[in-house]
Amino acid sequence: MRDERVLTVAETDRLAVVLAVVERRLSQKEAAARLGLSSRQVKRLAKRYRERVAPRADRVRGRRDEPADGVAVLRGGDDAGVHGDAARA
Repeated sequence: MRDERVLTVAETDRLAVVLAVVERRLSQKEAAARLGLSSRQVKRLAKRYRERVAPRADRVRGRRDEPADGVAVLRGGDDAGVHGDAARA
């Protein structure tokens, strides 16, 4: 069975902002203002994205230029980025 995950509009927007921070296109302060969070919380989200999602995307896809699944990062889950091959096995 294939594990399908769907992001809400709010989660998609949040992911886009966090990704912009990770890619240094947006400052943490600007992201915090857009998301209604503290800059410290944005820093935590960006760190969680880098640690949990980006490395797994590299292993699964073998590429760094493709966006990774950020569902669990946005929801605070421990299964960030775990889908695809790992979930199907």
